[in-house]
Amino acid sequence: MPTMKSVQTAAPGTVEVAEIERPVPGPRDVLVRVRACGICGTDAAFVQMGGMPLGPEGQTTAIPLGHEPAGEIAAAGTEVTGLKAGDRVVVNPQAAPSGTIGCGGALGGMREYLLIENAVAGKSVAVFPDTLPFEVAALNEPMAVARRCVNRSQARPADKLVVFGAGPIGLGAVIWLKLRGVGHVAVADVLPGRLQAALAAGADAVIDSSREDVTARLTELHGQSTNALGAPRPDTDIYIDADPNTGAAVVNTLPFEVAALNEPMAVARRCVNRSQARPADKLVVFGAGPIGLGAVIWLRGHPGHRRVRAPLLPADQPPRPLLRRRAGIPARAHPRCRREGSRDLRRLTASRPPSQREPLRCQHRSPPRRRCHQVWNRPKGPEDEALPHRGAGRRGLSRYGAVAADKGAPMAARCDIARLT
Repeated sequence: MPTMKSVQTAAPGTVEVAEIERPVPGPRDVLVRVRACGICGTDAAFVQMGGMPLGPEGQTTAIPLGHEPAGEIAAAGTEVTGLKAGDRVVVNPQAAPSGTIGCGGALGGMREYLLIENAVAGKSVAVFPDTLPFEVAALNEPMAVARRCVNRSQARPADKLVVFGAGPIGLGAVIWLKLRGVGHVAVADVLPGRLQAALAAGADAVIDSSREDVTARLTELHGQSTNALGAPRPDTDIYIDADPNTGAAVVNTLPFEVAALNEPMAVARRCVNRSQARPADKLVVFGAGPIGLGAVIWLRGHPGHRRVRAPLLPADQPPRPLLRRRAGIPARAHPRCRREGSRDLRRLTASRPPSQREPLRCQHRSPPRRRCHQVWNRPKGPEDEALPHRGAGRRGLSRYGAVAADKGAPMAARCDIARLT
C-alpha cells in the first residue's frame, strides 16, 4: 500500500514526521493533495505540550497537526457532484464526519494527502480560482474568524474602533473593517513589525502598547467621553480583542471595568429568563448584590416576551438553585397524571382569584401509562425541601408552570407568585 508523510506531535517542544498509509477515497469522498497549511496558535500550543491530554487518565497523547489546509483534489469518488480532480480547494476543518480536522481530531491538515469523507462542495470544501496561490488560500480559516468577529461587532462607518493584537486574526479584522467602510481603526500591539503590517493592511493609526499609554493615545485619536460611573474614558465605540488566547472578542462602547461585569450579568439574565416574568407580574428580589442588581436591571428592561416569577436568594445563604420550580398538572392531562397531581394542582391554584386562573392544556402525547415528562417518578431530593408538596425535577417544567419561592417565605407568599401555563 502506498504511504504518505504526516506531521504530528512528539515529545514536548518537538514534532515528528510519520509515515502512514495513504487513504483511498470511497464513492462519496475526495482525496485532497495538501499544498499549503497554516500554523495556528493552537498548533504551537500542542507542540509545546507534546500533544493533548486525551488518555484514559489524562495522559498526553500524540495528535496530528493542522486545520488550515489548502490543496487540489487528487481523486474524487464516483458519487461526488460539483467536485472533480484538479479543483483547487480549501477545507472546512469542522465538517469532517470523523471529527474536527486538527485540534485533537483523528485527521490533520499537515500531511501529504487528506481524505474528505462525504464531500459536499460549499460545505466540506470550497473551490477557489487558479489565480489564488495556495499559501494565500490557506488563510481562509483565520480570515473567516476575523470576518465573523467584524460582523458580530455591527460596526458602522461613523464608529471609532481599536483592535488589540496585530496577528493574523487582528490584521484580518482590520481588512474587513475597512472593507465595511469604518472610518477610523486603531491597532495596538507590542511588536513593531506587526504594527507596520497593520498600517499596510489599512489601519488608520497604531499604538505600541509596550511604550505608549493606550488610554491616553486612544483619547488623542478618538476624543474623550465618560463611562457609566462618570469617569473619563476614550470615546472609542468598539473594542476588538484579537489576542491569540481569546480568538476574537468584541466589546461595543463599553469600558473594561463595565465589560468585566459580563459574567454576573449573564447569571442574572439567565435567572430572569428562566423566571418568565410578564409585565403584569409583581416580583421581589432577595439580595442587592451584583446579581440581584443585575436581575433588577434585566427585569426593568425586559421586553415582555418572556415571563418572570423568580426571587433571588440572599447572598449569605448556602449555594442552592436560584429557582424553586414545581410542575403544574394540566387539567386535561391523562388520567394517571391528573390523579397523582390533582392534590398539588388544587394547592397551587387555591390562592389565586378565579379571574387569574389561566386555562390549562395537556401537552402530553405519550400513552396514558406514562406520566407527563416523568416528573412524578423522581424521588424527592434536597432541592425540594423548600416546597410543601412533592418535588419535581427540571425536565419539562417550563411547559407546565412553576412556583418560585424562598425557603423562608410563608405558604401564601409562595403560592401567590405561582402561575400555571
